[in-house]
Order: sequence, then structure tokens, then C-alpha cells
Amino acid sequence: MLNTLIIALQTSPHVNMYFGYYLSVLDNIFLGIYTFELILKFFALRLKIFKSGWNCFDMFVVAASYADWITFVLSSFNFINTQVFRAVRVFRAFRALRALRSLRAVSFLRSLQIIVSTLIASIPAMLSILGLLYLIMYIYAVIGIELYSSIDPRHFGNIFVAMFSLFQILTLDDWTPDFYDPNIEAAPSIFYYLASFIILQTFIMMNLFVAVIVDNLQNSQAKLEKEDKKDNKAELKAAELNRQKEELENNNSINSPNSLGGNNSPQHHREEPVRDKDYGYYYPGGDRSFADRTLIGYYLMLLAGYESEHNDYDIATSLLTMLHNLSNKEIIDSSM
Repeated sequence: MLNTLIIALQTSPHVNMYFGYYLSVLDNIFLGIYTFELILKFFALRLKIFKSGWNCFDMFVVAASYADWITFVLSSFNFINTQVFRAVRVFRAFRALRALRSLRAVSFLRSLQIIVSTLIASIPAMLSILGLLYLIMYIYAVIGIELYSSIDPRHFGNIFVAMFSLFQILTLDDWTPDFYDPNIEAAPSIFYYLASFIILQTFIMMNLFVAVIVDNLQNSQAKLEKEDKKDNKAELKAAELNRQKEELENNNSINSPNSLGGNNSPQHHREEPVRDKDYGYYYPGGDRSFADRTLIGYYLMLLAGYESEHNDYDIATSLLTMLHNLSNKEIIDSSM
């Protein structure tokens, strides 16, 4: 955008008088930036750079800018005839094409991308509408020459003049004082001629362009929304896969024999619970996730193991109590 502003300032003779040298220096700096950008793109993309229309447009703009720069450099050598390069001064006009680089904002703004894609998608249908519009205009031009060439040769003298006149009527540009008022007395039928042409071309055919653009605009928006939903769905799926992976890793750590006080002895080995193909690890109820059901299954396994160990501890304690009582009784009997 700054380069576009500088090119606009260079068109002013008053500004060039005082700041022409500095503007030229800035212009060459921008040219160097554009060149470095293309070098980076060639290094990164190789031949794939030609697959993008915007990259090809950038190369055309830079090449056109260098055409003027090379002409200026070569003309500075004394042994080269400067008359040769006067014929190619037309390349200086290519400098203004760098102002078109502001169109690259299309690649950064999503709303502009929708509009540009809509216009590109509308080109085939618009060409068909233009062909039909031209055909109707040609028919009306022939009719106008046959009916009004004698009374208004300035507008209907030949086919080319009549086509241009009908194009002016199509734009509704002063058609009443130029076509209707001078000819209504000599040819009253011109009212129907002009009215039918305006209704058919301006109010019907021109609105077809709007209809095609609106329809393609809706299609472009729907396509972009579908792509956004597809991207969001892929992101959600990836996040869900990562979450399941973390849950499985946590479950594996819970199931390891060294966790939660377990050991590798056979009596402490926990058998895997039965997996039901529809509900995962079985437990009462089926409205929880697979990870929750797995954790509940392990919890119930540990609770059962604790209950079994507690029963074994009670039995061992009762045996020790009985042995202790028997030993005390024997000691008393021997002393007596």
C-alpha cells in the first residue's frame, strides 16, 4: 500500500520537483523487496510457484519494473546509442502496474476471497448472458436502422452507430433528450421501440447478472462453511483420539502390577475382567464412557481384593489368638 501511494505521488510534477529523488530511491527499495520475495518463493516452491496465479502476476509486475530499470541503466553508458532505447520507453508505463499489488490483500481477507471466487465462478454464465444481450442488441440495431435511419442518422446511421446508441440506452444515460424527444413527433413508434428495449435489456437481462452473482455467492459461502466444518470436525476427531490415547495410558498405568500396592506374586495377580463387545468392561448401567467403565471395573477388582485380604487377615488373627490361649493354658497346667 505504501508503494502504491509513492507511485501516486510520482505522478505529481510539483511533488517530483522537491522529492523526486527520494521517491525514486524508495521505489527502488520496494523493487528490491519484491525481487527478494520472488527469490524466496523460488527457493521454497521451485516450479510449483507457477501453479499460483498471484505468483505469476507478481513475476509479471517485477519483470515489467525491471524493463524500465534496465533501460535506464543501459542508457547511462556512453558507448550505447540512446536512440535505441527511446523506442522502449513505453516500459515506463509498466511501473504503474505495481499499484495492482494491493490486490494481494485478497489472499489475506476471507471476505474478499469469497467475492473473488464468486466472480470467477460467474464468468461462464455471465459470458452466456453477454452473448444473449449482444444478440438482442444486434436485432434492435437492425430494426432501428430500418425504421429511424432516415429521421435520426446520427444515432441510427449504420450498424456500429446504432449498436453504440443502444449501449447508451442500456445505461439509461440521457436517453430521453437524445433519442425520445427529438424523434417522437416524426416517429411516434419510437416510444414502443425504446420502452421494449429498456424493459428487456436493462430490467431483465442486466438483472440476470445479479442473479448469477448472488447464486454463486451463496454457493461460495456454503462451500467455505463446509470446508470450515470439515476442518473443525478433523480437529475434534484428533482431539478425541488424543484424549482416548491418554485415557488408555492412564488405564495401563493403573493395571500395572507395581501400582497401587500390587506385586508380581501369583496370589496378588489380578485377572482381566470380561469385556463385553457392546459395553466394554461390564458394570451395572451402560450410560458411561468406556474409560469410566474401565476405571470402575478396576476399582471393583481392588475392592474385592481388599475384602479377600481382610478375610484372610481375620482368619490368621483368630488362629493366633487360639494358639496364644492354648499356650497360656498349658503353662498354667504345668505350673499346677
